[in-house]
This record gives sequence, structure tokens and C-alpha cells, in this order.
Amino acid sequence: MIVNELAKRAGVEPHVVRYYTRIGLLKPKRDRCNGYKLFSSEDIRRLEFIRQAQHFGFTLSEIATVLDQHENEGCECCHTMYVTLHQRIEEHRCKLEEMIVQQNRMEGALMRWDAAGGAGCAGSPVCPSIKSGGCPGRS
Repeated sequence: MIVNELAKRAGVEPHVVRYYTRIGLLKPKRDRCNGYKLFSSEDIRRLEFIRQAQHFGFTLSEIATVLDQHENEGCECCHTMYVTLHQRIEEHRCKLEEMIVQQNRMEGALMRWDAAGGAGCAGSPVCPSIKSGGCPGRS
């Protein structure tokens, strides 16, 4: 099958197939008569795997590593994906905790602003309510 057929079967745009081919995630054969790239049913499975792995947050670089590992070592790639996914979950958990702390700081600053009369401070390019807890000169 050619690019458009693979794209249609996999539910992606043709430019996605071309891009993945260009960066080596898909490796079609060439038609000797016309030079067209010819994809197989294995390429459909690879493309579906790529899209699913992206859905779980894997980068294209990580996916390329896993696909190469699969070609060279077989199912060891499953272990690599498991470990990577586990690490990614921990990273996200830490980021979420950091975001909650930041959210609380932002809400505190907004409460101080509201208590000081809202956003109407004048005389400073950087609002002092963030630093000191209130706008000077406002009651």
C-alpha cells in the first residue's frame, strides 16, 4: 500500500506517515517500477504502536529507541517501556505537587490584592502587593 492508503487505514493524515518515514520510524520498501514507497501490514501495526505510545507521553525519540530495541532484542522493549512509564508517572507526580504549591502562592497573592482593593496600584512597574502583601497608599 502507498502513503495515502496507510494513512487512511491507520486514521492519520498522510503528512504524518511521510514524517515518520523521513525520521525512520516507518521503513517502507520501494516499488522498483515507479519508486513509490510501499507499506505493509507490519507498518500499520508500527504506526498504531507509535500513536498509542505518544498517547502515553512517549517522545518520538523514545519510541524510535523502543522500536530499534524490538528489532534487535525482541521483547526486551516491553521492559524498557514499563520502566520509562513508571519514571514518567513519578516525574508527573512531582510536577503536580510543584504546581499545587505554585497555585497556592498565586491564590494567596490574589487574596492579598483583593484585600488591598484589587488591581489598581499605581506608581510602581512591579506591583508591591506580591512582595509585601498589600499596595502602599491604599486603604
